[in-house]
Amino acid sequence: VVAGPGAGKTKTLVSRILWLLEQGERPSEIAAVTFTNKAAGELRERLEAALGDKRAMRGMTIGTFHAICLELLSKEPGCPRLLGDWEALELAGQVLRALGIQDSPARLLQAVSRRKTGGGDQGELEGACDFYDRRLSERGLMDFDDLLLRTLAAWEGKSRSDARKFRHL
Repeated sequence: VVAGPGAGKTKTLVSRILWLLEQGERPSEIAAVTFTNKAAGELRERLEAALGDKRAMRGMTIGTFHAICLELLSKEPGCPRLLGDWEALELAGQVLRALGIQDSPARLLQAVSRRKTGGGDQGELEGACDFYDRRLSERGLMDFDDLLLRTLAAWEGKSRSDARKFRHL
């Protein structure tokens, strides 16, 4: 559901989920993905009020893209730790200093993100992007782009029967 603030997105999602439950869908087969933690919390509150019982929501997946992906990946053995924003800026600064590049850590992180999401060659920052990714890997870390990309790769690698568990993604 794409609409501006106050247009009724949450009400629409609640209505859709209630309809799915009325049609016999199991809560464990329903996922509601939001862009913000605030929206996810509001959705949970409204569903709980509509259903009258928190237990009726047991097994339902409600959260942001990143929260849901982190939950799914954390069940995988050897899942890297998610890098926080401050840590990412610090690591980017270390990479730039180590390579003697006079640029901002934020600009490097933008280049890394563009590269991971198919943005092509990052010019003079290409080598720094490689170095940044190696540092992440060496330290058992992943950034937010890695989180989404790893979840997609894990999901696409599942067998057809396993993929049914994730059909809500």
